[in-house]
Amino acid sequence: MTIKMNIYTFNKQSTLYIKGIAIILMVCNHLFPIPEWIYPENQFISIPLGSKTLAAYVGGFSKICVAIFAFLTGIAMYYTYSQKSIWGGYKHTLKKLLPFYMTYWIIILFVYIPIMAAVSVFTFNFQEFILNLTGYMTTYCKIAWYVRFYLELVLLFPLVMASISFLYRQSKSREIAIILFLGIDWFLRVILSRSNLPGMMYVTEFMNYLPVVVVGYYIAWVSLFERVAIWLSDRIRSPILLIRSYLVIVGCIFLLRGLLAGNDWFNIDVVLTPIFIGYTWYVLMSFEKISIIRKIENCLAFLGKYSLEIWFLHAIFFIGNANVQRIAYWPRVDVFILAWTILLLIPFAMLVQRIQRKIVNALKI
Repeated sequence: MTIKMNIYTFNKQSTLYIKGIAIILMVCNHLFPIPEWIYPENQFISIPLGSKTLAAYVGGFSKICVAIFAFLTGIAMYYTYSQKSIWGGYKHTLKKLLPFYMTYWIIILFVYIPIMAAVSVFTFNFQEFILNLTGYMTTYCKIAWYVRFYLELVLLFPLVMASISFLYRQSKSREIAIILFLGIDWFLRVILSRSNLPGMMYVTEFMNYLPVVVVGYYIAWVSLFERVAIWLSDRIRSPILLIRSYLVIVGCIFLLRGLLAGNDWFNIDVVLTPIFIGYTWYVLMSFEKISIIRKIENCLAFLGKYSLEIWFLHAIFFIGNANVQRIAYWPRVDVFILAWTILLLIPFAMLVQRIQRKIVNALKI
């Protein structure tokens, strides 16, 4: 049996099911590997592996989810800016910023604050309230720091575009331009991370994930996923060999990320994320004529459709109340906790998205 050659295109549907994978990883990342977030009475059952559990190791690897979302944002930025002028692309991304914030605000105002108030873990402070709404404080939703990253990215991306364009004109090579940009970003981040200037945490945080966005932009720019897919399809024709190679690659990514993640000199996700996304997409595309694979893709795409809402909602279990947290950890066993948490949040995610769309349509945004 051989894998039949298809025309491979990393399209919107591909983006949706990769988002679906990313949101599963994100929920896993927050449920399992951070012991101080879990109350003693909500401890879960998992396979012990040395000083940790299997769920903790998988959850630690799952932090790659942030880079996956950043990478997909880079791809989206390429198509937005390539189809419009820089000013047109900028206006388009600015216009999308308000619906993004609208989703976040709905969840903060109608989920977090009421529940936190109900369980007596909320004290109103105007400055704290405003900073939480912008994403520059995360005392309500602990994992909402990406809100500020996305705001900064949208506001500053024309400067990123201008820098890449300048380097491209000087070097006459897209690859050299991107490498130079990544090198400058890395150098500045290392220097700035050692300074004591106010606000440097936000600057270095932004510069840590900006390269992932830029790599996503580059891969869309040169259609690298599609080109590699064609190259692979000519060389790996056995489905068994493809599955084996995928397991080996994902295993290597898992180990490398465990060994190298967390260092302050280089974000290893810049390298590992495109490999993980690209090979996962290629494998799913290669087997998409199989009914079960199509069903898996559809399920992942469904989760991807509501990934933003699930992202913001699932941290409600870490507001600082054991009884609220017990709702997520009720099944007690790691894999059932993960499935239960996602299933529990889907109806609320759907409702939030529906409310957001009604507001956006009413405001004609």
